[in-house]
Amino acid sequence: MSVVNLAVEPLSPAGLDPTRTGSLSTDNQYYFPNNGMTLLHFQKSGATNCTVTIHGLDAGDDIEVVVPATTGDVMIGPIPPTKYNDGDGKVESTLSNITGLTVAVVSL
Repeated sequence: MSVVNLAVEPLSPAGLDPTRTGSLSTDNQYYFPNNGMTLLHFQKSGATNCTVTIHGLDAGDDIEVVVPATTGDVMIGPIPPTKYNDGDGKVESTLSNITGLTVAVVSL
């Protein structure tokens, strides 16, 4: 598995057209800085659902969210730092299917 750090973009009163990350892999671990007001925004055009897993610090704390196939448009967050941030202030996530999947990371 490779570690991939996702960039966070700040939302502002002027609006935001977020940069969407594609070319994702089910073999990677995706990390992003989390201030407790960070959102993941997934969109899916592929024909298979994707389960996004947000890994908790303790067993049983993982969050699993399904991004539906074809027209999936899902936001995840905010994510509590005390249960999900590692020592570097980042959250780990993994993906089950990446065909037609993109993600943007936005901080409120």
